[in-house]
Parts: sequence; structure tokens; C-alpha cells
Amino acid sequence: MDPDSTQFGGGSNPWASTRGAQYPGAAVPFDPGPVGGGPIPSAPPPQRPPPGGVTLNRNHILLIGGVVAVVIVAILGVVMVTGGDEPAIATTPAGSAGQSGSGTDEWAQPTYETPVPVRIVLPPGAVVCSESGSGRFAAAARGNDVTSCPFADAVRDAVRSTGESFPRTVTAYSPVTHKTYSMRCTGDDLITCRGGNDAVVYVY
Repeated sequence: MDPDSTQFGGGSNPWASTRGAQYPGAAVPFDPGPVGGGPIPSAPPPQRPPPGGVTLNRNHILLIGGVVAVVIVAILGVVMVTGGDEPAIATTPAGSAGQSGSGTDEWAQPTYETPVPVRIVLPPGAVVCSESGSGRFAAAARGNDVTSCPFADAVRDAVRSTGESFPRTVTAYSPVTHKTYSMRCTGDDLITCRGGNDAVVYVY
């Protein structure tokens, strides 16, 4: 119960309106104002995009999606026109190296020609004596009647032991006369040696 109202018999308190003025520390009744009144709420502050970011709206997203779709369609078109196949790599079947019609195949195996044996034709009157082994200068023949086959074989052995550079002079021992003779030998595939007592020997 308000003491101010009971003091004056339930009437209005004449000092109520001046209490706030007379007593600065006293509470002042809140005047709500007219019905529906009160302080008007202020509008919220505008929102700002985050620093460094970009705000995309629906139109921007649709525009970007359209550009991406056009790029994808263009790439698919190029692939369809070109066929999408990788360039073929030319290969050479096994065993066909060196058969290319243009240039030289770097993988071709080198070929070596087999030497053809030279067919030796002895001069008229020559008599074949013997053949020792195979290869060059393996056979000997006497060129006349004063030359024996044992001496022709000795000359052949002397020619083979001294090398293949001619002309050259060799010495050979005769088992018939028991003497050593000097023979001058010339030629290429057919070597003719002359010396001693008119002896003639063919080495081939």
C-alpha cells in the first residue's frame, strides 16, 4: 500500500508529481506513452562481404555454369571430329630389318661376303707335287724336269713361313741334292720361284 495514498484518505497525492523534482534520487514512474508506442527499433546494419572474398548471387552462378557447359561441348566436338585416336607408331616386324625401300635401316645387321676361292691355273708343263693343309699357299708344283717335288715342297714351306709379301727371296733345302738354294719368288695368288740350278717352283 502506498503511504502517500493512505495518508490523504485514498485520494491522489499532491506531492507525487513533484517527488522527482524535489528528490532527485527517487524513482520516476515509467510512462509507456500511447498504446503501441515505445522506442522504435533501429534497422540492422548492412552486411558486408568478408574481406578478400567475392559474393556470388544466383545470376553469377548461372553465368559461370553456362560458360563451363559451352567449353565442355566444344572439347567434345573437337574429340569427335578428330576421332580421339592416338597417333599410330610405326613398327617393323621381326625379321624385316633392312628391307625398307628408302634409306638405310639402322637396325639392319651387317652382311659379310664370303670370299670366293681363286681358281689357280698352272702354266703348261707344271706338275702338281703335294698339298699341305688348306688356305693360301698350301699346294706346290714343279715347273720343269730339273726340279724335284721334294724340293718344291721345301720351297712351299719356306714361302709360307716368311709371310705373304712378294717379291721376296727364300732359301730351301733339297733332300735330293742335300744342298740349300736361294729362290726368288714373285706373284700374287700364284707364286713363281726361280733359282738354284734352273729350278722352277709354283706355290699356290
